Amino acid sequence: MKFSIGKKIGSGFAVLILLTSVAFVFTVNIVNDSKNKTDDVVGQLAPSVSELKELNLLIQRSGTDITQWMFNSSTSSDIAFREDLKRIIEVEFPAQKNDLLKISENWNEEEKKKIKSIFLRVESIFRLYKADIMSQLTTPEDYQDALKTSVARISFEDSQTSLNSLYKELNTLIQVMQDKAESVKEDMCISYNILKLFVHYIGLTVGLVCILIALFTTQSITRPIHKLRGMLLSMGRGVLPK
Repeated sequence: MKFSIGKKIGSGFAVLILLTSVAFVFTVNIVNDSKNKTDDVVGQLAPSVSELKELNLLIQRSGTDITQWMFNSSTSSDIAFREDLKRIIEVEFPAQKNDLLKISENWNEEEKKKIKSIFLRVESIFRLYKADIMSQLTTPEDYQDALKTSVARISFEDSQTSLNSLYKELNTLIQVMQDKAESVKEDMCISYNILKLFVHYIGLTVGLVCILIALFTTQSITRPIHKLRGMLLSMGRGVLPK
């Protein structure tokens, strides 16, 4: 099958365009995939981990405050922990819960169930604080009342057991989110390495193809010209070509 010079040149450029198009489409797909994964990490996973850690710190503060409330009978000095605990229960926790509910809209069903279970347990512990410790021990005299301190101590010990279990559940969820973020980051690195290798090899391939096409095109043009030149020289010497 013979090609004219125009078809040969056109075929060469068609190969170059095909290779360039493949490289472009593959690069765009990798970049879009990396962008989506970056959006997942920046827009969802990282904030989720951050908010869960904030909730963890909030619960730890409440545990420290309730311990001081249980054993510190002072009401005139060094009572910052009392106001801090009230603020945690009435203001900070509801705000933190609201933020996490918004972020968790994109979580899977299992993760949503876990965070809802955590909220219920936190609220149960806080109700225990308010009913059996905070409301029982409000004045120095209350700390001298055996019945009130007994009720408060029992509830305090129960709350500590519940807190330890809650920490484990919350830390497990935090670890799940951190693992997901790390997994997405690893996928991004793999995609980047694949793109890097692809660009490297496609660059070499395109360069080699350009050289071959240039040589092929040059030969396609110069060979007939040299042949025609030989004919003209032969005719100049009186020798007619076949």
